[in-house]
Amino acid sequence: MYDFRSRRLAALALAAALAAGCSRNVDGPLLTPTGERAVPATGVITGQLTFSGGAHPQALVLFARVSNPTFHSLNTAIHVVGSFNTPAWTPTAAPNLVQLAPGAWIDTLSLPLGAIQWKFRTNDDWDPDYGHDPAQPDGLAAALAYPAPGGDAGNLKANVPASLAAQPLVCSVIETPAPTRFAFQVIGAPGAPAVYSSTVDGRFTVTRLVPGTYNVLVRTVDGERRIDGVHVGSGTTDLGAIGTASYTITASAGTGGTITPSGSVNVAQGANQAFTITADASYAVQNVTVDGTSKGPITSYTFTNVTANHTIAASFTATGPLTGGIAGTFTFDPSITPDITGPPWPPVALELLRSGAVVDQVTTPKSSNAFSFAGLAAGSYRLRWRAHQYVTDSLDVTVATTVVAQDVTLAFDVAAITSNIYCSGAFNGFSIADSTQMTQTAVGVWTYDPGHPVAAGTYALRFVTDGFVDNPSDYGGNPAATITVPVTDADCAVVAGASTNLTIQIPTTDHYLFQLDERRLTFSVVPAPVTTGALPSRSFPR
Repeated sequence: MYDFRSRRLAALALAAALAAGCSRNVDGPLLTPTGERAVPATGVITGQLTFSGGAHPQALVLFARVSNPTFHSLNTAIHVVGSFNTPAWTPTAAPNLVQLAPGAWIDTLSLPLGAIQWKFRTNDDWDPDYGHDPAQPDGLAAALAYPAPGGDAGNLKANVPASLAAQPLVCSVIETPAPTRFAFQVIGAPGAPAVYSSTVDGRFTVTRLVPGTYNVLVRTVDGERRIDGVHVGSGTTDLGAIGTASYTITASAGTGGTITPSGSVNVAQGANQAFTITADASYAVQNVTVDGTSKGPITSYTFTNVTANHTIAASFTATGPLTGGIAGTFTFDPSITPDITGPPWPPVALELLRSGAVVDQVTTPKSSNAFSFAGLAAGSYRLRWRAHQYVTDSLDVTVATTVVAQDVTLAFDVAAITSNIYCSGAFNGFSIADSTQMTQTAVGVWTYDPGHPVAAGTYALRFVTDGFVDNPSDYGGNPAATITVPVTDADCAVVAGASTNLTIQIPTTDHYLFQLDERRLTFSVVPAPVTTGALPSRSFPR
């Protein structure tokens, strides 16, 4: 029999241990960001889960406060990547947090006993990430730095006590309001954004809530059910009986407008779900199809008494000439990287958003620093860009009926500077030692002189960062593509894991120089000048 009181007492004991394991105690996402309650946290959410067959298997209830409904996160994914992954620091094995409210990321995981290190890896890529803020103490709750310092300096650290090891914990990352902060908390402990339902009657109770709007996610053995927009005051909000059966309505919109809500929308069995279709300026609703059946140019539709999965799709037609556009060029922080004045340019991933949705995207080639978007309707847009070792940022652009000139200067991310890089390959026994450490000749530009001839042959090559393979990521590529030396400004990539070494073919035994350009994601291998005596300083052709 499930003993709810014993479970509660155990959760309180674990909460005390968690606080002892941290340098400071930080409230979860339900309270004000400073941990100080601006208003009494007396709100309560209750509900009762119902299951077929009369049983009440234990379910997990996650919740988050909608502190800023208009907040748009720059991140599409946040993974908890660290020494406790299996294998360690493997992103594919890392827990993926769920964005339950705008800027509020949450999920459950277990931590091992003892010292751990980790980062919150964003958008399925290393750098920039959320990590250690030097002004914050180590522990299981603190404010985060973004972008985090590169290498081990940016790792978050904590010492997990025996009372918490292998226990299910809830992890949250809250991006708004600033500063971004995180916490690992015991499920069911006061202030933690997760509770278990009772196995006796299916009931759950969430306490210590400040007034506001909350989103709730119920996770059972059969799936998930999400309940958004729960309004909480100073008393108790009872959600009543909650059926665990749910269905998915997939909502999509073409170019020229939006459908709200969009994406995969979970709807409880027997519930209603309304959708609103809105055309952008210079567009009109062309047609709305429901489960493949045309409904005409309607602007709203409601599914009633939902008992199956459904689809709804909206299309739009232009009502005027789409002559607007955005065009410009990228400049790469001339104060720190003044040498980047021509190709190969650092590749930039650029997104064009309207009403929070991506309407177009492009990655600039290394042959050009120019970008453009054409055929745009008049209105407000947001440009968002990301480039390796540069700060991810965005700006708003207003488009009329002509092409808007909008140049962009990318700020270099000083926190992303690599501490050291080793030229490691089959020709030197994949050594990571002083003898293979590269010299940084400019910010992000590294050179390696073996000091002796390299024999002809085909070799694997990898540029290892900060003295540890894959921690953080290294520079490599596709081993199936053999690159013949000499080569200048060949492509490489940020890599991790097996089968990501570069393959080079050296046709003639000679004395070669190796160069890596982190900003441009290129590398060069060229013969050293013929010299006598001491080797002079060398430069690489551009």
